Amino acid sequence: MAEVLKPSRWKKVFWQVQPKVKDIVERVRENPRLARWVVNIGALLIIYWVVQGLVAWLAQPRLVDIMTMSPLAGRLAVAAKPVEQAEIVHRVTYTGSVVPYLDSEIRSRAQGWVQEVLIDEQNFVRKDQVLVRLDLREVGAKREQAKADLAFWEAEHQRIKKLFSEKAVSQFDWDNAQRQYAAAQSMAAQAEAMYSYGEIRAPFAGWIAERTVDPGTMVNPGTKLLRLVDLHQIRVQVKVAEADLEHLAVGNEVNVRFSSLGEAQANRRGKVTTVFPQLDPMTRTATVEIILDNPNALVRPDMYAVVDLILERHQEALIVPRRCLVEVGGKPTVFVTDGVSATARTVQTGIADGDRLEILSGVQPGEMVIYRGNRALVDGQQVNLVETPEETDQKTVTQRTNSN
Repeated sequence: MAEVLKPSRWKKVFWQVQPKVKDIVERVRENPRLARWVVNIGALLIIYWVVQGLVAWLAQPRLVDIMTMSPLAGRLAVAAKPVEQAEIVHRVTYTGSVVPYLDSEIRSRAQGWVQEVLIDEQNFVRKDQVLVRLDLREVGAKREQAKADLAFWEAEHQRIKKLFSEKAVSQFDWDNAQRQYAAAQSMAAQAEAMYSYGEIRAPFAGWIAERTVDPGTMVNPGTKLLRLVDLHQIRVQVKVAEADLEHLAVGNEVNVRFSSLGEAQANRRGKVTTVFPQLDPMTRTATVEIILDNPNALVRPDMYAVVDLILERHQEALIVPRRCLVEVGGKPTVFVTDGVSATARTVQTGIADGDRLEILSGVQPGEMVIYRGNRALVDGQQVNLVETPEETDQKTVTQRTNSN
């Protein structure tokens, strides 16, 4: 073995080498070409050392998740679940707004002064209940005049009729009497109708949503007086994308949630009642309407609603966790296991519902499909089945339930 240099010998070597180093440095300074060569060689050595260090660092083993690497040599730790056979639904969620089942603006049909307003906002009214009275004294006077004219021409009609039967008057007199009597009947009916417009009645039972007049207001035909809404039922309207319309039809099941209501009243179930044929050219959506019962009128117009539209429902479908699906060679694949090794299966997928995915072909009911640790798997790889914390907690809850 080589002799270890003592400190005194190190000093002697240093003093021997120092002049030679100084001589080399002076030559490099005097020769620019040689200096460039020295700098280039130094740079290449530095790059070489950096690359060697990076390669060595990348070659070191990495720390991985316990669900990816098993402590058993050559095995990957994975979690698996059996393929279920159950019902699965394809649903899409939209937001919507509430519209009253009936919504009517009540307007005046005659000209006159508002004499009485018998209701106020939020009042419930019955069908045909009087809501507003107008002062129609001028119309009343015309009505009485029309009644008097009708009575006169009715008597005249009877008189001319008798004379005509006795051939005491001409055909012209008889025709004229009939015409005058018919005109008097028409005028009387018109005056009666105009007078009836003095009492504005509710066209249906509902709640007064808006009141726009007070006693003493002068109104004309068409003046808005009130707004009446029927909330015994409500219309929930949502804008649905054109891609989902092909799966929608009248009668599709719907779940509606009103987040502003208490838990007991927030969730409602219903069916699609109308799919509007016209799309909005700006948003490419169509309006879909759901009519729901509204006991106690808890749901109000313009409330915010979350609507789950059930597009498809498949019975006895083969269902796996959505995380099972990976892509191998550009094809949808799941890994099944017998507890020892993993086997890749190309599958055909169906509809999805949250974390649940329908498999149309490629697996059988009861087969164990890997849903954790499957990203690093290859066909035929050895595996080690482990329980996830969620599965352990579920078993503990089940055991406690059974013991109780």
